[in-house]
Amino acid sequence: MRTLSLRASAKVNLGLAVTGSLPDGYHSLDMLNFSVGISDRVSLRLRRDKKVLCFMNGRQCFAGNSAFEACRAFSERFGAPGADIRIQKGIPFGGGLGGSSADAAAVLVGMDILCPGADPGRLDELALSLGADVPFMMRGGFARVEGKGERISPLPPLPPLTAVILKSGRVQTKAAYRAFDEAPSFAPLPAQEILDALQRGDLTALRGRCFNALLPAARTLCPPVAENLALLWERADFASLSGSGSAVFGLFSDPEAAAAAFAELRGRAEWSALTAPVPEGVRVFRAS
Repeated sequence: MRTLSLRASAKVNLGLAVTGSLPDGYHSLDMLNFSVGISDRVSLRLRRDKKVLCFMNGRQCFAGNSAFEACRAFSERFGAPGADIRIQKGIPFGGGLGGSSADAAAVLVGMDILCPGADPGRLDELALSLGADVPFMMRGGFARVEGKGERISPLPPLPPLTAVILKSGRVQTKAAYRAFDEAPSFAPLPAQEILDALQRGDLTALRGRCFNALLPAARTLCPPVAENLALLWERADFASLSGSGSAVFGLFSDPEAAAAAFAELRGRAEWSALTAPVPEGVRVFRAS
């Protein structure tokens, strides 16, 4: 086998608390993440040399691109060949939905399949070195993610729900954390209360319990965040920001209500989606 095609799922941060600032400049986090049915398609073909060629939507990418760096890091760490990479984007840039991390995760998973090793955990450290979201994006599903992103605790599946996601503008993650640091709020995430509400299937009980600590920063950096969030709060059982934004999401227990809201709001944002949770972060759908 020398080629693979994979789907790399986006993620939504149901809740995000910043629990501290670390000496290396990172922040420690406590998050509840789930994968959704929005994805990038990532195709890999092994080369006979160490070179990495990466194209995204037909345009060549170089050092600094997450998929390129993931392939190069895997090749250097494990003595593997390089690869030709083709990415078709379905996850928007600058939305807090993990698109870049999803691509890196898909490359790591794909290269691990194409160039297998004996250690089943060999990707964990490498994934974290590429980005805080990459370890979760490799696994996906519904999980509590803590620390820099290295502590992942899988959780029972979410109750049936539908998500409407709206995105206008972009938020740079570094800028969001800089703004957070100017007025930090280290309130803990009441994870057990949130999980209890989900187990009951009561999405409205998330109001007042589930939050994203980066929302004030995102509102300041990108005014459409507040506008889109207000639209969803008027219609959804629960709404919040994903990651550092600019994507906001509304959760609906009634799929018909979600579809009606999506039909009404899709033209009022630069990008929108009607989606639902999925059980995996990366899925192989073709190999040869």
